[in-house]
Parts: sequence; C-alpha cells; structure tokens
Amino acid sequence: MKNNPIRKRIQWSKKNQDYQLPNCGSVFKKYQPFLIKLVKGLKVKNAAFSKKTDNWILNSSNSSVGIAFLIKIVKLLHIMTGKKAILEVIEVE
Repeated sequence: MKNNPIRKRIQWSKKNQDYQLPNCGSVFKKYQPFLIKLVKGLKVKNAAFSKKTDNWILNSSNSSVGIAFLIKIVKLLHIMTGKKAILEVIEVE
C-alpha cells in the first residue's frame, strides 16, 4: 500500500496545497509567476490569495465578490505588463 498512487497524490496535496479554508483551487492555467508572487496574501473582503500555494484563492464566505476582484486585479497586472493570463476557473457574470 505504500506505493499506492492515490495515497501519494493525497499526501502531496496535503503538503503542498492550502486547505485551511474553502478555496477555488488553481485559478489561472497560464500566468506569469512573478506577478502571482506579488499578490500572495492579498485579501479582498473574505477572499485572499493563499500565502502557501501560488495561484490559489481561499474564501471564507458564501460570496464570490472578493474572488472576482482578486481575479480582476491579476488580469489587470498582466495587461499592464504586456503578459497573458488565462483563467482555469470559469468566470460567470
């Protein structure tokens, strides 16, 4: 059972991903890592970029307003630097 790939994946996930609050998981599938590092820990309302896991938004409320603002901030940073960001999550307006 030691080499069970599912167990290995669960262990890796617990070690490397931030599960202290409900979260969106990975937000962007394509992004500039240096820009994501700039927003690490940035909080809007009850949503915040994880300090542990890059490109990961935590949310302690039932509202998605904070998440939407954080995504818009990162998109704007990419536009301002001439870089491209592609969402992994589905944005619904």
